[in-house]
Amino acid sequence: MSIYLLHGAFDCMAYEIPDRALHDRIFPERFKIPPREEWPLPMVPSFGMAADQPTRLADVHMVMANARLFSARAVDVMGLADHGTLIPVELADREDGQFHYFWSTRVVDCLDQERTTWIQPGLLRNAVFDDSRLGDAELFTVPEDQRFQFSLFLRESMLAKIKKARLKGFLVKRGDPDPKPWKS
Repeated sequence: MSIYLLHGAFDCMAYEIPDRALHDRIFPERFKIPPREEWPLPMVPSFGMAADQPTRLADVHMVMANARLFSARAVDVMGLADHGTLIPVELADREDGQFHYFWSTRVVDCLDQERTTWIQPGLLRNAVFDDSRLGDAELFTVPEDQRFQFSLFLRESMLAKIKKARLKGFLVKRGDPDPKPWKS
């Protein structure tokens, strides 16, 4: 059974919340879902303000170094409403549809703790799964990564949906590092 790590492609636009006070309320010591009256969340292009910021538009974009902004098409194809909370966002440079920030509510306690390695607490280097504890979730996070959910895992069945719909901007790895990740 294959489990993959979902990333956004680094050659696609990345975004951030420009209002520092709003950003700090949503991302204090851990992610906090903002009240509905603050929706849609305003987002602007940014990737560390690098001069070589990519401009490619896609169905998934990164925010805060992980793939969390999904197009309405990706939300539909992947069935994301069944896997988590969707927060509408307004992308400053996009007029072509609704995007959502995704927070997974599928948390599966399935890591083999003795073989999994960490960069630091909450930030996985190499996830090793206990197949007997995986269950049937197609898209999930693990309990140890609930502060910001840096790692979002998916099964082969979810990857097949992404490929069939030809969603753009996905980088899917078998682990970290993966010398040959799948990229859409």
